[in-house]
Amino acid sequence: MEFSERLQELRKTNGLSQEQLAEKCNVTRQAVSKWESGLGYPEMEKVIQLCDILKVDLDYLMRGKLTSTKNETLKENMSVYKSFEGKWVKIYLNDREFQGIYRAAVVAVNSNYIIFEQKSKKGVLKTSDIRSISNLSIMPKRPESAETIVTREFSENCNPYEGFEGKICHIRLKCNSLFTSFQGYYDAEISSVSEDGIIIIQKGKETAVKTSDILMIIEN
Repeated sequence: MEFSERLQELRKTNGLSQEQLAEKCNVTRQAVSKWESGLGYPEMEKVIQLCDILKVDLDYLMRGKLTSTKNETLKENMSVYKSFEGKWVKIYLNDREFQGIYRAAVVAVNSNYIIFEQKSKKGVLKTSDIRSISNLSIMPKRPESAETIVTREFSENCNPYEGFEGKICHIRLKCNSLFTSFQGYYDAEISSVSEDGIIIIQKGKETAVKTSDILMIIEN
């Protein structure tokens, strides 16, 4: 794997868009795009800064050599919620307005996102917004009536919002104030998806929403 591919993979593993990484490095988004496409390379000062931001050592970032300690840490970070895949859970979120989800089926997990189903509606949220997650005991009246959870593969490089493109959804935005009502958009169509955000249509009006502002998306 080349430096450009490794940089892109690490950025996505850390849940950062090109714009967010550029801000942390104090460079333009175009500069990060050039690094990831192999059209340019960062100066050594920026390389060291990238190591700190992406939580890897210099050898791995430049040459792909990973120490066993770093390897174990990355694996641990990527699989912390993996054990809940295929289970019914309750999820508490780090949000002032929306506390969480009481009953959801976890269908796919990677290091950045959890895809779940609630009342047969698909949803997605970031792992970084989760305060806690725990198993939920489901006790059906008859064993044969228990709902089966169908899990699926979820690549680290996958943009989960692409699965909602063209669908009518509820979109919750992050809220940091206690004295605020619902933040987001009800019954909005997600018309397009990019790495940095989504475009929604609600009552004929187009609105751009940054990925970093999204708390949760769930199908209507």
